[in-house]
Amino acid sequence: MAFRDIRLRSWLTILFVTLATSSLFGAAGPKQDKTNWDNLKQLAPNEHISIVLNDAKAYRGEFQRVSDEAIAVRVMTGIEIFPREKVLRVSTKGQAHLGRNALIGAAIGAGTGAAAVAATCQTTECKGPVEAIVGVTVGAPLGALVGLVMPTGGWHDVYRAR
Repeated sequence: MAFRDIRLRSWLTILFVTLATSSLFGAAGPKQDKTNWDNLKQLAPNEHISIVLNDAKAYRGEFQRVSDEAIAVRVMTGIEIFPREKVLRVSTKGQAHLGRNALIGAAIGAGTGAAAVAATCQTTECKGPVEAIVGVTVGAPLGALVGLVMPTGGWHDVYRAR
């Protein structure tokens, strides 16, 4: 009976550590009002953006300037000026943060590997720190790999007419 309690406690510990550390990936800041045209004033000149017009035509280019009436974008054919009433959505491409994600994944993997070894050591006879080192050295690279393939970056709406 005691063996079963220790095993359950070990799995609950692993589950708690995994959930607590994985919440770092989902942390988000306050929501921005995407229907505010003034959001476009935060864009930097030459920042890569995507514009979708009301007629579903899409353009990608470099942001040039914005006024209360229109937005100017450098596209392949030159600078295009899109009137505000024709713009449905403006999006920017976020950074991928591959290094950060790999480090967070490595930390989560190392913690999970160490927790798995700790759970195993409670139920079997361990021969010292070798098992813990194995757990960390196996868990950290696996976690880093997961962190690298996590989708980040992508397109984020700055303005949306509706």
